[in-house]
This record gives sequence, structure tokens and C-alpha cells, in this order.
Amino acid sequence: SDYKISKNYSGKINDEYGIVEFMDIHSEGYYYLKKYPNKRKNVVIRSHTPFGLLKQYFNKTELKGVDTWFAFEREKKCFNWAGSITTPSKDLKKRICDMYSIDYDKVQVIPNLLDTNHFSPKDMEDNQDFTILHVGRFERAKGVETLIKSFITLSKKFNNLKLINVGTPRGPSFNKCMGLLKKNKLDQKVIFTGFVDYPDLPEFYAKADIVIVPSEIYESFSYTVAQGMACGKPVIASKIGGIPETMNHGDAGFLFEPGNVDQLSDNIETLYRDEQLRKRLGE
Repeated sequence: SDYKISKNYSGKINDEYGIVEFMDIHSEGYYYLKKYPNKRKNVVIRSHTPFGLLKQYFNKTELKGVDTWFAFEREKKCFNWAGSITTPSKDLKKRICDMYSIDYDKVQVIPNLLDTNHFSPKDMEDNQDFTILHVGRFERAKGVETLIKSFITLSKKFNNLKLINVGTPRGPSFNKCMGLLKKNKLDQKVIFTGFVDYPDLPEFYAKADIVIVPSEIYESFSYTVAQGMACGKPVIASKIGGIPETMNHGDAGFLFEPGNVDQLSDNIETLYRDEQLRKRLGE
């Protein structure tokens, strides 16, 4: 079915000679670039995170049914066939140029856009609890196990912590984390909202004291980091991929080594104890 869709798509723009932009590399882009060599100079690939880079951060179970032997070679061909490439961060530019043997001059860095009319500071904090917000899929690669372990550690010191998880739980990590929370009698202090529509996201940022982005998978650009900053919240995020470019350490929050529970806990405690620091970082 993927082949049929790609062939049908390609036929619909058979007579197109303008600029064609593909988001990442999927079958339709590969099919188009392979079929029309004379149009390659007009093709732009907007690369977020190619699979050849991303697969390094998944375990075997997570790659089952997803990994394909030809993915890397297909990406390499497309990157080299395309007239130009854009990435949302300098880090991703360097990585794909080195990994796929691409000329550095061929790749331009254009950070992702964020609607700061939609995501903006609003005073809706819950004064009774210290609210920690995590936005993203609740799965191992997003660092949720590290986050839950940190939350349990800190909840033994401070009894007014609350954790809100916005996003869809995936894989075995949800059951594992719920087991840990129930064992420590903290499951009532952690909220799982499930998927939240885009128009409703700012309300969750507004109610948070801090935003956590604990990713252990490569992030070329974290929308959660950018959204938290735009909403005037201090952010604690993994030092991975393009995140440091978006959120300079100490300027809008703190960075920590991915998977390091102690570092994350120390950063959360620092912000918990210092309201003025939270305010300054948020501003």
C-alpha cells in the first residue's frame, strides 16, 4: 500500500517543476527523487531526525516491526540526491553531514516555529501544590522512568509535589512506573491526561510551576522546551541533541545528563526551594 500511495502521489505532481519540500524521508520522497532525476535540484528535505540516527536510541523490542535494513541507505541516497536540506538545529546538521557524508554547505539551519500568541505567559498556577509538568508520549525513550524515580525521591522530602503527564502512555514503561508509584503510595499525586488537543495545551503550562523534558532519545528540537519557555516557565531538560541550543543552561532553566536521576532531582529541588529563581528563569 505504501508503494501504491507513493506512485499515485508522484503521478499527481508529474508536471510540477517548482520547489518541492519533503518532511523527513519517507517512501513518497524516495520514489519521487528516484523517478525524476532532472527535478532533484528543486527538492528540499526538511530533516527533523532521520531514522538512521534515531534507531541508535531504541532497544531491540522497540525496533521490532519498525527497523528495516534499507532505511539508512535510502536516507543516504535521498540526502545526496536532494538539492538542499534544512534542519532545526546545528547539532542535527553536523550529525547528518557526518553520518551520511553530506557537504556542510548543502544544509541550512532553520529553527522550528512556535506561535507565541498561542503559547504565552498566563497566571493560573495552583498555589496548593508544586506542579511539575511533562508533555510528550509516556514511553521509556522519553525518559519517563527517570522522571518517575526522581518524583518518588523528592516526594519523600516534600509532601506537596504533583506531577501531570500530558500525552499518550506507550509500551511497558507505563505499567512499570505505575507499579513504582503504587508501591510508594504516590499514584494519587500523578495525573495522566492522555492526549490533549493543541488548543488546550497552554492551560496545562499555565498551571505548572516547572516543565520537565527528560528525553533519552535524540531531539533535534524540542517543542515542549520551546512551549514551556514561551509560557514563561523554567524548564529542566536533558542535555541531548538540539535542546541546549533552544534552552541555554542557566538562561531559561537547567540541563542534566539523560537518565541521571540524581541530577534531575537536584535541579527540581533547586527550583522548588527558590521561587525568585523560578520567576527569573521563566522571564
